[in-house]
Amino acid sequence: MNVYDFDKTLYPRDSTLEFYLVSLLRHPSFLLDLPRAAVAFIRYRRGRISLRELREASLASFGRIKRLEREVERFWQKRKHRLFPYYEKIRRPDDVVISASPEFLLAPIAKEAGFGRLIASRFDPKSGKYEGERCWGEGKPPRFFEEFPEGGIEAFYSDSLSDTPMAKLAARAYLIKKGVPTPWPEETLR
Repeated sequence: MNVYDFDKTLYPRDSTLEFYLVSLLRHPSFLLDLPRAAVAFIRYRRGRISLRELREASLASFGRIKRLEREVERFWQKRKHRLFPYYEKIRRPDDVVISASPEFLLAPIAKEAGFGRLIASRFDPKSGKYEGERCWGEGKPPRFFEEFPEGGIEAFYSDSLSDTPMAKLAARAYLIKKGVPTPWPEETLR
């Protein structure tokens, strides 16, 4: 199986940020949450709250969208063509996408693009809270092994060295820069 990060690996942008900005324009009620998010950002920068708490404060606005599933589907209908072309050439039915982005946001594009399996952060937009650990960096391997206890990654693709823990599990790893896979820096895999 091949395993891929999503944002900036299969898709050229941070999908969560992009969906947030689109939602901010479509749902003016998001403006009510901006002060809370700004305060959380300042508190995070001062070391008073965790990155998880900052993300929860920022993503809580998604609970304001009455028909969230429909909004997410609309979002991807307008953007699915942006998936990097390299993926279409190497896509396999047993592919796994593992991402820090929320599962509710990636589920429609995972189905549309035909990813074999999606593993993403479990974020409940109604409560504004993560369920379990965020699927990022060191948090990705445990989530992967929950789904695939035997492992067996042939190739791993990501845009970020923060995914080195996943790259170390693969027979081959590739760093994506502007949609082009290049071999993962060997010195980070030791």
